[in-house]
Amino acid sequence: MEAVYAVHTLMEAVLGVIKLRGRYAHESPTERGERSRMYVRHHASSLIALTVLGGYVWWRDLVWSETGWLASLVLGIFHGGAVCAFLWAWACGAIPMAKVIAPHAPFALAFLWHVARYDFE
Repeated sequence: MEAVYAVHTLMEAVLGVIKLRGRYAHESPTERGERSRMYVRHHASSLIALTVLGGYVWWRDLVWSETGWLASLVLGIFHGGAVCAFLWAWACGAIPMAKVIAPHAPFALAFLWHVARYDFE
């Protein structure tokens, strides 16, 4: 799980910083209006918050503590929710199945596995 936390922290940090520019990777710099860029930056701040949460748990070696359990619960719910939203978009024909699977599904499974496996004793 320590490796999952480390990879997750790195990925969310990189993606969050990239999105701070106000557009997604597939868009041109002039494709969005200012209000729309605000929403992308809002998404970026969410990713950076996940970076801080996962990074703190990993850095402080709290993965197998109750704090790590709670962080895994939060991260598992977030990534599981993203999978559900992407499944809906896929069912509507808006995105390919690969977007459903990567990167959210592996993280959702790993974090929720950690939640289920944690022993509070």
